Amino acid sequence: MALIDVQCDNPDCEAITELVRFVADYGTPYPPCPECGSPVQKISLPPRVSWRADPVVVYRAPDGTHRYPGTTDSQSTAHYDKLGYTRIELRSAADVRRFEKTINQHEQAENQIRVEDRHRQRESMEGRNRSDLFHAMKSMSAAGRTIAQAAINRNIARHQQERTSDPGFRIECYSDDRSSRETSRGSDGRRRRD
Repeated sequence: MALIDVQCDNPDCEAITELVRFVADYGTPYPPCPECGSPVQKISLPPRVSWRADPVVVYRAPDGTHRYPGTTDSQSTAHYDKLGYTRIELRSAADVRRFEKTINQHEQAENQIRVEDRHRQRESMEGRNRSDLFHAMKSMSAAGRTIAQAAINRNIARHQQERTSDPGFRIECYSDDRSSRETSRGSDGRRRRD
């Protein structure tokens, strides 16, 4: 299916209209002018619409944190401008991806520090508890010592597996589509086609 422009051949009319042409219509004559009924011919017009998306606006505070206003020109953007925050406009998908990568790397580094702090605190606490358990294991039966040792090994393995995960920061209007959204459901619980 194609959308084409046609112009009336009648010099008194010269009306320009758009036609929808299907593949099955190929080779058939164009329908007459809807204004005067004269024959028409296909013409090529320059594009009439230039579509451009608004930029994604982000504000960076002096402490390095970011603010994400809902629109590009609202009360919150005026407030952030008044506070002296740095306005960042992301105008292309490449700008958005670079910004997402920067934020994800920053969040990943902060998460790593938090995980390491938790590990240090846990190891010092478990070290104290483990020494108490080792003293108690001396008076346990062989089966009790085996169970206590298995619990210790399991606890050590579980904490070694803890890693920082990907923060998953993304700008939704550039990243969400049908494949990444949750399925929407109607009031009857059935899946909606959106």
